[in-house]
Amino acid sequence: MKITKRSKAVLAGAMALGLGFVAAPAMAQEEASAPSFEIENDTFTAGSWGEGIAFSVTLPEDLEVEVDRVVVSVGSMGQNGGGLVGDADAELQPDDTYASVVLPEGAGPVAPDADGYPEYSASAGYVYTEDGEDVWVWADNVSLTILEGATVDGPSEVTAAELAAGIDLELTGFASNAEVTGEIFHFNPETGEYESIGDVETLTLDENGAGIVEITISYDDGSLVPVDSQFRVDLAGADSTVSHWLTVVEGDDDDDSSDDPDQPTPPDSVDTGR
Repeated sequence: MKITKRSKAVLAGAMALGLGFVAAPAMAQEEASAPSFEIENDTFTAGSWGEGIAFSVTLPEDLEVEVDRVVVSVGSMGQNGGGLVGDADAELQPDDTYASVVLPEGAGPVAPDADGYPEYSASAGYVYTEDGEDVWVWADNVSLTILEGATVDGPSEVTAAELAAGIDLELTGFASNAEVTGEIFHFNPETGEYESIGDVETLTLDENGAGIVEITISYDDGSLVPVDSQFRVDLAGADSTVSHWLTVVEGDDDDDSSDDPDQPTPPDSVDTGR
């Protein structure tokens, strides 16, 4: 696939694929031509980016500016906005093209819902300096196709008591008899990051690539995790990776300790696997 389109805007910031576009100032010099790029594959199966998105980028022949960097990136857009999924600097090749591979970290792509979201797209751009400021010129985005594949299904909100008793996450769309491993993360509001708190016991799925993982989270002394705690469960097979997010909500069966602000934020024990 080859994409050769003129960029319609100057990107405000280096790594915001499809976001933050602003019109060029009226007094600005004529905009430099956009690059063209090719990607080896524009179709992926939900749950896996495979070997990543391989780019080959060609700068315009009539380019009159000195290019500082060439960047390739992949982004996603949901109903309420979007963001960067992954990016990389492209390296100059002997044939004067630039090449790189973007392999997004974390969960694989998600198949679109009935409204067509999320939308994934790829682009390539370069930056040069003008009047002491960076000017980014990007090719138009090209859409990536995400086919139905590996999925994880389960409750997004649970009470602390339900989480202590164990909740089921249903896996489908993995390879036949795949072995799935996983890791559980707790969101630390002080750092704004998810921190690992335990592993998921290895599970062998059935011949249809399906199975159920039971997740149990509580403190060593049996007390419940606080309301509003947030967790993420990453589950990975050989060719697919999926993630599931959990938020602890209030429930009549929760004990008083779940609201105790003096408790340590992450639970002391995690029992997983079935």
